Amino acid sequence: MKRRLTIKRAAELYGLSADTLRYYEKIGLIVPQREKDNGYRLYSSDDFPKLNMIASMLRMNFSLGKIKHYLEHHDLQTNISLLTQEMAEIDDTIEQLQKRRRRVQTSLGQLAAALYEAPLGQMRLTKYLERPYILVAAALEYGEELPLLCAERAACEGCSFDLDVFCMSPAFILDSDQLEYNDARRVKRALLYADPPLGIEDGALPPGTYLSLTIKGDASSDFEAWQSMVRYLEANKLRAVGDLVEFWIINEYNSDEESEYVRLLQVLTEPVSA
Repeated sequence: MKRRLTIKRAAELYGLSADTLRYYEKIGLIVPQREKDNGYRLYSSDDFPKLNMIASMLRMNFSLGKIKHYLEHHDLQTNISLLTQEMAEIDDTIEQLQKRRRRVQTSLGQLAAALYEAPLGQMRLTKYLERPYILVAAALEYGEELPLLCAERAACEGCSFDLDVFCMSPAFILDSDQLEYNDARRVKRALLYADPPLGIEDGALPPGTYLSLTIKGDASSDFEAWQSMVRYLEANKLRAVGDLVEFWIINEYNSDEESEYVRLLQVLTEPVSA
């Protein structure tokens, strides 16, 4: 005689609730027999192949819709097709996870570089290749509405980049003549910089040798920092070419404490002709 289990006992075997099995019955996933006298649900040994398949497929993250389709079209070709499709989805998930891991690793590397590798307050000359950037806005108040503008740039029609604030550095093209006026100064361009580039950049910082200075805190110290850079340029027979660029390496996305902000000031240089 075939064994028959109550809904309570069948649910316990799979770590489910009785309501879950009732829902499976409601959507036609598995329909048990009913006791003639009292209408109680009874799961016979004939039901357990399906229950085992449902449990296995749920562990593989198949949706209930896919499970139902599989059980209703239960043949070898459906099995192969379903598993082939699942393999493709797993490969895609692995690729997305690897991409996420690279981005997290990049973000951690940027923070480590800002905190430990770039000496605060020390001038250094560094050669760069062309560095593409995404243009967010031009001629705006310093920092004004930048997060909103970034979100709008990411969501604009025809634009499909993922605005990952932990892997992109806000940057500004500054007018060095206005650095004294911290309360009302404007920037020439507001940018997003990602390394590696995303492939949808609007422009690029030119290649060459840049004078770099890493400083900590809010923007109130920009003018003093720029004056230090000017003195360094003069002492080393260099001159600034183009505008001052400011990267916000550690910013409001990383901390609410402005004292923890880290900014990188850079300007392209060339030797002064004798």
